[in-house]
Amino acid sequence: RDIIMEPKDPEIMDEEKPLMEQKDDQTDKPGPADYVEKRQFCYCFSLKCGIITLGILLLIDFFLEVVNLFYIADNEYFEAIYLYIYIALVVLFAVSAGLFFYYLVAKDSPSSRAVIPWALLIAAIANFLIAIWIIVYFTSIYPHDKVYVSRVEKGDSGYEHDDEDDDYSAKKKKPKYSKQSKPNYIIAKVLTPIINGLAYLLFFCVTRDWVKRHENQQRAHG
Repeated sequence: RDIIMEPKDPEIMDEEKPLMEQKDDQTDKPGPADYVEKRQFCYCFSLKCGIITLGILLLIDFFLEVVNLFYIADNEYFEAIYLYIYIALVVLFAVSAGLFFYYLVAKDSPSSRAVIPWALLIAAIANFLIAIWIIVYFTSIYPHDKVYVSRVEKGDSGYEHDDEDDDYSAKKKKPKYSKQSKPNYIIAKVLTPIINGLAYLLFFCVTRDWVKRHENQQRAHG
C-alpha cells in the first residue's frame, strides 16, 4: 500500500523554523564542559582573533619573500647559489603558508586547529634560515666589497632631474645599481626575518597551548 505524505501546514513550518534556528545557535554556544578562552591578544582582542591576524600577516610575509626572489633573480651581481638556496627556503615557507591558509578557509575543528602550531614553527624556522643564509652568503661567498642593489628593489624610478633645467623636464638615466656597504645591507635584510621568526616562535608556544585546551571541542570558544 502506498503511503501518501501530506504536505505540512505552512503555519506549522513557520513555527518550527525559529526552533531550528535556536537549536543551531545553541550548537555554537559553549557547553558546560567546554573550555572558553579568556586570554586576550594585545589586551583588546580575543586570542583567536589575534591568531587569525597573525596568519594573515604570515601570508603577506610569504608573498613579500616571493617578490624578493624576483629581485634576487634580476640582480646580475648575485650568484646562482644565492638564488637557489633562497628558493629552497621560500619553498619551506610555502609549506607554512599553505597550512595556515588551510586553517583560515576550513571549518573550525580540532583537525584544522592542529595545523596552526606547526605552521608557525615552520615559518619561524624558515625565517631564521633565511637570515642565516643572508649572513653566510654576504660575509663568506659574495665576491664584491660593496653590495650592488637594484634601484627597482629600492623603489627608485631610475631617473633623476637635471638641476640646471628650471622646469625639471629633463631627466638623466641613473645607473641600474646603487652601492651599499655589506654591514648595512645585511642588517637591513636580516632584521625583518629575525623579528618575524621570533614572533612566530612565540605564537607557536601560545597556539600549541591554545590548541591543546580546545582539542576535545568542535569549536574554539573565546
